[in-house]
Amino acid sequence: HLGLRVPEGCRIRVGREWRQWEEGKTLLFDDSFEHEVVTTDQERIVLLIRFWHPQCIGRESEYMKRDDRIFNWKNFRKTFPPLPDEDVEKVMFGYDMDDAELCLQCKRPPSEECMPSFYMDKATYRLRASYRCTGG
Repeated sequence: HLGLRVPEGCRIRVGREWRQWEEGKTLLFDDSFEHEVVTTDQERIVLLIRFWHPQCIGRESEYMKRDDRIFNWKNFRKTFPPLPDEDVEKVMFGYDMDDAELCLQCKRPPSEECMPSFYMDKATYRLRASYRCTGG
């Protein structure tokens, strides 16, 4: 766990040991042990990175992968914004106005209007890109 925003009083117990997150610092533990978290009414943000012991192979490894997929999907659906489709991802990550000679939408030199804005399509629950330079 990497503590990103940790209000005073948040802590975690793993086995019999209690520890506290610190902002900007990592906290490693084996979540196969019983563990619980105590939080406050303030938002706590912790980056969770899961990894396996390198000697886990075969059926054990397959069970862990399945559990990770279920864990990730449930948390993703519960806490993350709508999914972008591949076209939106290309817009978000593949286009830099400073490096482009022509806007990909209006085919003119890039301006502030060429910067895409993103919105949620309520019918499909997907992110979509919109451009002011072309009206759509």
